[in-house]
Amino acid sequence: MGLSDAEFGRLCPATFDALLTRKGEEHKRNCYYAGLVAASVYNANPFREKNSKAVSPLDFMPGERPIKRQTVQEAVAAMTRAFGCGPKKK
Repeated sequence: MGLSDAEFGRLCPATFDALLTRKGEEHKRNCYYAGLVAASVYNANPFREKNSKAVSPLDFMPGERPIKRQTVQEAVAAMTRAFGCGPKKK
């Protein structure tokens, strides 16, 4: 956050929390700006497939889309494919 040790030591918890929240918002804004550039480049690409879906800047932001969780069966199947061994293979 750019604070010296002395400045950090003088902060009360509420002020520190407010600065931390502000820093998080700044990071989200910077990620959005980077996503905006990436989405613009992708969407303006003349070589992409005709029916490909346009992307949003939010597609490039971490944590903005829900992550699909794997079931145990899916994880075992993926590891079986990757390593060539598993419950039904020797």
